[in-house]
Amino acid sequence: MPSPELSPRLLANLRALAQVDRGLVERLLLPAADGHVRLEGERVLYRFHRGWTDLEGLAPEVPAAPRHLWIGVGAGDQLAAALQAQPGATFVAYERDPWMLRLALMRHDWSEALQRGRLRLVLGVDHLDFEADGANVIEHPVLGALYAPELTRITSDGPARPRVGVFVGKLFVGDLMRCLAGRGFEAVVLDDQNWSTEELSYAVRRAQLTGLARINYTSGLAEFAEEQDLPLLVWEIDPATDQVAPPRTATERTHVFTYREANVEVYRGAGFVNVEHLPLAAPVDRRRPLPAQDLGPYRAPVAFVGASLMDTAALLEERLARSYAAFAGPGAVQGFQRRCRALLDQQARAGRWTLEGMFAAEFPEYLAAARAVPGGEDPVQLLGERAAAERRRALVELVADQGIHVWGDDGFADAQGVIYRGPAKHGDELTAIYNAAQIQIDIGRWYQSDIVTMRVFDVLACGGFLIAERSAALEALFDVGRELETYSTPSELRAKVRYYLDHPDEARAIAAAGRRAVLERHDFGARVDHMLETAGLVETATMR
Repeated sequence: MPSPELSPRLLANLRALAQVDRGLVERLLLPAADGHVRLEGERVLYRFHRGWTDLEGLAPEVPAAPRHLWIGVGAGDQLAAALQAQPGATFVAYERDPWMLRLALMRHDWSEALQRGRLRLVLGVDHLDFEADGANVIEHPVLGALYAPELTRITSDGPARPRVGVFVGKLFVGDLMRCLAGRGFEAVVLDDQNWSTEELSYAVRRAQLTGLARINYTSGLAEFAEEQDLPLLVWEIDPATDQVAPPRTATERTHVFTYREANVEVYRGAGFVNVEHLPLAAPVDRRRPLPAQDLGPYRAPVAFVGASLMDTAALLEERLARSYAAFAGPGAVQGFQRRCRALLDQQARAGRWTLEGMFAAEFPEYLAAARAVPGGEDPVQLLGERAAAERRRALVELVADQGIHVWGDDGFADAQGVIYRGPAKHGDELTAIYNAAQIQIDIGRWYQSDIVTMRVFDVLACGGFLIAERSAALEALFDVGRELETYSTPSELRAKVRYYLDHPDEARAIAAAGRRAVLERHDFGARVDHMLETAGLVETATMR
């Protein structure tokens, strides 16, 4: 986390800001992450999802008004233009990201506007002090959507409620925040990816939080919860290549819920005392049946939605090569990669997951050394992503002649016989896809055949008919053959796809039972209720 470049323009802005908010100046001088921002000449690129977006490329309309509430300062170009165009107006500008606000102050001279009170800057949880009070709301074209939770709080009236800090992330974070709101809490966004520890601590104090919540654990969270004397609930929903680092403190306040039963002992072995298996679930308010007239563009005989894993596999293989070079020397890497390719070919011919045992037999000393590093990456996981990617592609190609449509990254673009539809948005578009196809297929990561994927719960919640890979974990949660169908081999997948395309009434009956199963046993809200109760947070809010 770099410190700011104290350019003359930045210094002038900070001096002006210090006259009205010295505490904000001190926070802006703290280290902050900048890896999500890239400068190309005058262009400012922002990492958005998996790509880079021109942050200031689109300009919002700013109608004339005496007061404006600006959500998302970004690099400041658009805000600067509005300040110049409306010299008699006042602006309150909110930014979650310290580095972004710092960058704007490097690029624009706002010293006079700050001194005169025409511009007020609001950072992080300081939005809790501010109400819109009829101001004209302007959302940054890129950041506005990311900062929707803050905008909702600023523009909504309501009684004070206990606050839970929810760390930023992707999947399930928005659902978790909505569930908390429905259970009497106010969810406050915390950014452990881009904020300094000091900023996080400030946010806890300023917001007077009663608890912390995160989707997926990151190293250091248990220590932070202990320092803040707050309960922390973590729901692990994604695979990780790095091993769980032993916490450097007691973990009584941390409650880990993991979608993978095998990870319970992993966390306990690392020193976590409150760990339990909690399968994934579906947010049934978002994943639901849709009217048939809304589904036309997404209709397909067979559909698969998911990442090809190809890009991730390539990156992980590079990290595996660097890890082996550190162990055995750079000269050994080429031979190591040839032997890994041979293991992958053997794995592709196997009918079950065997890579871990083969790798351990081939590279016992290296595997033991890598796994002995606290928090280090597991070589089998790094190589396993390649095996998972190749199998996923092979299975979608296997049923290509049945009319499969694939939504995902461009790693599927050249898959043989597949109708590639591009990426799917996680919101309403994904719900429409899960509604529209006659058959949805589930292909999990091969090295995690002991979990039930999010795709399973989401498809069934939408009333879709699903064929998923058979596993003990799946059979423990669903009535196979009545609530969904399964396959164990590629040939069985192909045969069942053909059978249910020819017997749509049977597929619809199974889909209806699958939706009932999710509503009764696998609702996202019920999982949240369980986590809140386990972490001792239900006593501070009224349950619905």
